[in-house]
Amino acid sequence: MPDFCETYIKKIDFPARTLEDFVREIFIAWKRIRRWQGKEGVTYENDLEHSFKTALQTMLFLEVEGRRSDIDPFELLVLAALHDIGEGCTGVDIIYTIKNDPRMKGALAKLEEKDFDAKFSELPLEARAALLNIYHLQDSRATPAGKFFAIVEQMGYAFFSHEEINRRDLSPATVLSFTRVLERVRKDIKPQPDFFGKLRDFCAPLDDPEMKKVAEFSPEPVLRRIIGWWKSIKAWPEFASEEDLLERVMKNALIGCIMLVIERQKQPELDAYKVLSALLVRNLSKVSYPIWPWRMKHDPDFPEAGDEELEREHFTAASRDFPEEMRKLLADCFDLRRGGGSAEAEIYRAIKLFGYGLFALYEFERGHREYAEVLCNVTRAIDPLSDKFFSLGLFYKPLRNRFICGAEYWKESHQPA
Repeated sequence: MPDFCETYIKKIDFPARTLEDFVREIFIAWKRIRRWQGKEGVTYENDLEHSFKTALQTMLFLEVEGRRSDIDPFELLVLAALHDIGEGCTGVDIIYTIKNDPRMKGALAKLEEKDFDAKFSELPLEARAALLNIYHLQDSRATPAGKFFAIVEQMGYAFFSHEEINRRDLSPATVLSFTRVLERVRKDIKPQPDFFGKLRDFCAPLDDPEMKKVAEFSPEPVLRRIIGWWKSIKAWPEFASEEDLLERVMKNALIGCIMLVIERQKQPELDAYKVLSALLVRNLSKVSYPIWPWRMKHDPDFPEAGDEELEREHFTAASRDFPEEMRKLLADCFDLRRGGGSAEAEIYRAIKLFGYGLFALYEFERGHREYAEVLCNVTRAIDPLSDKFFSLGLFYKPLRNRFICGAEYWKESHQPA
């Protein structure tokens, strides 16, 4: 057996960074931002959790309103996933009253934009301009997309506040502060004369002074449960990695955002919204269904047919916790991620495999040899896809020799004696 991979390392001039490094840095920034500071006893929420919630709330609101010619659902979903990257890089969650004070608002927005732009400057040009344009959608409520995202964001505050008030174990001062959040949301949303039709009816409980009916349509309780479960589940159960399932899902989603904005420029007919949605809800079944160890899942004797039937049952059961308007999209996402010959199914698979490969490469090059097996499987599967999808080839081909290094190490170390 070779001594780690010295034989192969000598052959390769390693590039300094991959998308794994890029996303890890975003996660470090997001996880150090604690939201709702200054409110005593409030439920902990960081920017990673908030970004996931905002993305799924965006999916829900888009499904309620239905497809519109003046709104690109994919761009809105990308915005939901990325909108707090500037805040994460800045390093502080600024309370609403300060952030929206006219003496601070413009300057703070420019600082966040500067940090966002600096962070994304290392990406290929094909991604940078598109992502910066999407990031700026949140700046203008004069556009349908900007107005729509403002509703999503404000209703997210309302959902969180309502859930906190209903805990009934907070201090009177904290309850009062959340009541004021609800009042602000109502004033911010209701006066809009051209408020979206179906979404206006969906948000009708805002008319209730105490918003008691919000519980009937709020996704906050189910999203909290999913986040709690996913944070307690190891994404790589057979390895020493501490990455949890929420991190794995959001990593693949962010990698998907970057690759899909590029791929849409080459394949405008691609339903990138459905692909990104599938990446976000891809492990919904895992609140009750196991994550199989990599080796077991890829063993020829693994019962794939039985696994798919059982996972579909658990996925469907978990979907029932979401409002009815969203369930068809969730079912479509499950069908997409379980196979099919469409371009959407293939690029979904490519992004997922590439995300696995990037993580395994990161760990392998830092001395964790067991990830060589993952690199072996991923390289075999992803090679033919890298010629089919421009975005995959753009990121994968410069790294291919590094992937092969792990694959060759695995093959050589497992040759019969």
